[in-house]
Amino acid sequence: MRMMSTSARGFAALALIFAFVSGCSSNPVTLTPQPAAPTNPGATPTATAQPTATPAKTASPGPTPTATAGSAAAKIVAALTDAQSYYANLPTTTPLSELQATAKHMVSSGNFTAAVVGPGGITGTFPGGQQAALFADRREELDPSASATASARRPAVIRMQSPGGISGASTSHEIAYFINTTDYSGAFTPSRQVDLAGAWPMGYGSALSSTYEADAIPVTLENIIALGTNHPVDYLSLGTHGMVALVGAQQTPTYINQSDTKINATTIATYLPDIMAHNIFHSVMLIRPNGQHTVQFTLPELAFTPAWVTAHVHFNPGAYFDNESCYGQNPMISSAVTAVYAAAGVAQYSGWTYPVDGNDADESDSFLADRLLGEPSSALAAYVSQRSPLQRPFDLPDILSAMASETRNGGVGNAGNPYTYSPPTVYSPTSAWPASILVTTGSGTITDDIIFPSIATLTVSEGTPTSTLRIDGEFPVATGKVMFTPPGGSAIALTIDSWSATDLIVDLPDASSGGVAGNVTVVGPTGLVSPVVPLTSWSGTFIYKENTTISDFGSDSGTGTGSLGIALNLGIRADVAPVVPTIDVSPVPQNLYISNVTPNSTGTLKNYKGSFTSSDPADQTATITGSGSVSLAPYGTANFIQVSSSLNPVGGAAACNNAMPGPQDDGQGNIGCPGFAYAATGAGTCSDNQDGALCGQATEYGAQIGMPSSQYGDDEDYDNTPSTLTFTMDPTNYTIAVTSTTGTTYTENYSDFSPTKENLSGTFSAPLQPPLTSVTADGRRRSASRNRLR
Repeated sequence: MRMMSTSARGFAALALIFAFVSGCSSNPVTLTPQPAAPTNPGATPTATAQPTATPAKTASPGPTPTATAGSAAAKIVAALTDAQSYYANLPTTTPLSELQATAKHMVSSGNFTAAVVGPGGITGTFPGGQQAALFADRREELDPSASATASARRPAVIRMQSPGGISGASTSHEIAYFINTTDYSGAFTPSRQVDLAGAWPMGYGSALSSTYEADAIPVTLENIIALGTNHPVDYLSLGTHGMVALVGAQQTPTYINQSDTKINATTIATYLPDIMAHNIFHSVMLIRPNGQHTVQFTLPELAFTPAWVTAHVHFNPGAYFDNESCYGQNPMISSAVTAVYAAAGVAQYSGWTYPVDGNDADESDSFLADRLLGEPSSALAAYVSQRSPLQRPFDLPDILSAMASETRNGGVGNAGNPYTYSPPTVYSPTSAWPASILVTTGSGTITDDIIFPSIATLTVSEGTPTSTLRIDGEFPVATGKVMFTPPGGSAIALTIDSWSATDLIVDLPDASSGGVAGNVTVVGPTGLVSPVVPLTSWSGTFIYKENTTISDFGSDSGTGTGSLGIALNLGIRADVAPVVPTIDVSPVPQNLYISNVTPNSTGTLKNYKGSFTSSDPADQTATITGSGSVSLAPYGTANFIQVSSSLNPVGGAAACNNAMPGPQDDGQGNIGCPGFAYAATGAGTCSDNQDGALCGQATEYGAQIGMPSSQYGDDEDYDNTPSTLTFTMDPTNYTIAVTSTTGTTYTENYSDFSPTKENLSGTFSAPLQPPLTSVTADGRRRSASRNRLR
């Protein structure tokens, strides 16, 4: 806890502050020599890297303000507003000359012992050693051509995302959007941070609200402290003024951000140790009229360093820090700031190198959140272009890569530039701040606690008695749950056979209990839920017919014919929704990949007959007749039926499924082709005039249709011109028409491989749980009417 002293040392410091403002104003002080002046105030001065910042002290209630403290606060405010007024009334020249003139005035007024211009403003030193930061980082104020206006970006009333805000019940995972709500320069639009926090699906009353909290929060020191250890942070966004202060005689570069906490007797008394340790600065925003708005001064406020933040905020290991403020990754302080946050558990830290347009910063922040969460909120569509249908969530490295290559088109930022770029600030024909670049540093891995499970594809392996489901995508390393919800049924947890960061394998429910189709979701170990992906099923009635020319029967050559028919009631299931394999690419139609028919499929072999006459006069003839019917079941039994997808080599002769790529292949781009096969043992009877010597295994049947011959080489068993089996799916209602040409294959019927004419016909009816009619498990997060890409 902060050891907020009420000792003589604390009051002596207050007295020192009071003494300088009451006794030094008539004694001008020579301006402290500045470092080599940059060509513009956004350039990097010649200076050594910032050393590790002095650790900030912890906070607790301070002493009761005294008359001395009150008087000191008033004088500090007066000194800062004097400099603010002086700057606003200067004639327009260049940013550097105006800031240098203001720095000279600060010292000549007697209010400061030193003032030095650096990136983003002026660092002043009071006679008592306390530091002042005069922010001049606002691109919109300096650039008359900037897009923001005061009327469009005036502070909005900000609300917390949960009752009581961060002072409420403890949580394990905090998503915090801190935003400047008191600035009148037009640089910030707090309502956007409200939209960003609201996009996270863990608001008050949600299934995640007991462990997660997402807040939009005014950036007061009190709110930062309130996070404490009761609200450890996974994701922190900071939108306020930022600058590089040049501190002390060595002009050590120190990064600071402005808070919403006003300077008064109470705040000076509360934060006095941090003020004296240079972890808290007195600050004010420098504003000039630019033709867009009338100057409305922002009252002086306290500012803070990264070391002060890490002393009061507990970051969960692997946290992400998104700094929307100016200069957060300026080369002078980048490595030091990254090191301070990394030591506190931040895995990746993003910030801008120079002044950033407020609209650009908001749009970039929106893009990052939108793609991280899987485009959950229509409110974010006002700041970033969303896909239609919506795409699945992606992880942070993929998103940051996309931000560097994709161009802005959200409607609020500078269109046509990458999301990691904000254009130069044009101040005059001879002066400009450089373009600002969003840079991400850090060597840690982002925590799974803010990475939503993301399903890319589902692939079923039908089996008896258990069918399994392979789920490919991006998932937490730690094992979570996979939920399956049949149409009209309740969600059930599936048995997990294996779990990795890229693929999961689970057991599917018994098809006989209604678990053929349903919505699939993956739930991370902390409760984050993936978007719903439907596993679709079809059923249909089919007739298979074949007419065989028998050239061999047992060991005898001769001539003969045979025929049979099979009545089929088949079920298949697959994931057929379009998939987005990588972030922000066009959706790819999925091939109908089938491993087999569903376990509840049936077939009946009947109407089989045949006759054979041997070319050996001594063997004469044989007759095959049916004896009732033979039941067939899915593959795995002696008498089986099978519908599956085989791999067609690239460039193979047999095209199928409109050449659409499927979710599984052999790693060489081969696609799946549908095929039908059956086998029956002991079907029917055979009689001959040789006491059974001719019949042999004549009652064993089997054939396949639709398999590409080029896959099997020159083996005579498959050296044929097969029938073409085609499954054509209607993209509107997902019904499947099945057609087959009549081809010739060698089939293992009537005791030997024989050329057979074969045909399969029928239709798969309207499916259960097709992609366009599936509903989400979490209606609060995603409306059923907002279809989704994966």
